[in-house]
Amino acid sequence: MTTRLAEEKESKAREGMKIMGLNDSTYYISWFIFNLIIVTYISFWIVSILQLETFWLSNAWLIFFICVLYGTQFYGFSFTIVGILPTKKASATAASLLHIATFYILYLYKGYGTSMLEKTLVSCFVPNVALGFMLDHLLHVEVEGGIGLTFETDWLPYQSYNVIIGLCCQLFCVVLWSFLGIYFDKIMPREFGRNEPWNFICKKSKKLNSFVDVGEEFHD
Repeated sequence: MTTRLAEEKESKAREGMKIMGLNDSTYYISWFIFNLIIVTYISFWIVSILQLETFWLSNAWLIFFICVLYGTQFYGFSFTIVGILPTKKASATAASLLHIATFYILYLYKGYGTSMLEKTLVSCFVPNVALGFMLDHLLHVEVEGGIGLTFETDWLPYQSYNVIIGLCCQLFCVVLWSFLGIYFDKIMPREFGRNEPWNFICKKSKKLNSFVDVGEEFHD
């Protein structure tokens, strides 16, 4: 997705669509739906293969939710990278390196020596960490426990972590990275069009200000 967004920015395709009437909300929603469809399709086949060959004791829906939430987080992640590094080569390289590098953070917090609070806080900001902890829990209940990951075992702690915490962290990451992606897309300088100021979220819109002014005049 990062590469496609960068290609779209380099080719000025988005500017052409905006000239024809595309608004930002439609643009962001369409990319989110596109990403969700691809993630759902891939997750379906991953779960189908894993259920047949590896995790046949675990609940398929739980594994499916883990895959979908994990993949959905890259919607905002891609917008963030492309917003900061708009060229195709730079954004694709940065996305690949960051994706690999964040897995190393996982090993800094593995084991019983780290508290649940520390693992939860890191998981809320780094998607790969949450995924790694959940996979550890999944392997533990499937291979060592022999009971599989189900709605009865997903809350059981393993190394101060469980799948319920991981799913909540992933959901938070979806919202957080989506917000950051749209924010950076709006504030970073662009070749065409006007970028928003860094604090545009805190400012009232012109439409709202004019509405308030009219209301005050009418009251007077």
